[in-house]
Amino acid sequence: MGLGRAIGGVAVAGLGLVGVGYAGLGGQDNTTRDDSGAIVDGGELGAFRIQIGDCLGDVGGGEIESVQGIPCDQPHQYEVYFAFNLDDGDFPGDASVADQGEQRCYSVFTSFVGQTYEESVYGFTTLLPTEQSWDELADREVLCLLGNYDGTPKTGSAKGTAI
Repeated sequence: MGLGRAIGGVAVAGLGLVGVGYAGLGGQDNTTRDDSGAIVDGGELGAFRIQIGDCLGDVGGGEIESVQGIPCDQPHQYEVYFAFNLDDGDFPGDASVADQGEQRCYSVFTSFVGQTYEESVYGFTTLLPTEQSWDELADREVLCLLGNYDGTPKTGSAKGTAI
């Protein structure tokens, strides 16, 4: 497997966008997007090309290089609802990266959905930098992914649904 990103998180699974110069599979975007950047025709989407607002197919677990990008008006497993960068410096370790990702994604969950995580039908997961992507691509980005807590596909955005 090539250079990828690791899935971690709470309840479901996760993804990111960094490494603008990365030319491998993780840097490809075979979707078609409209002028606003929304996916209108699905396709393989590299782990370093995923954007906030993208809807995705199943991301599995472990390290990923690419996923299926899907128009949000079609059934999908995940929606990217937030992204942030970790502080520069030496790689802090997998556990620290995962803890920081979970804490930050949890902290913005209620404002995105309009319902607390504990009372929501949605769960979240994270796409995290690996030590290799951190060192080789200066990858610091964590992506927060939201999906149905029970793992079933959803259609549309969860933003402001208050469920």
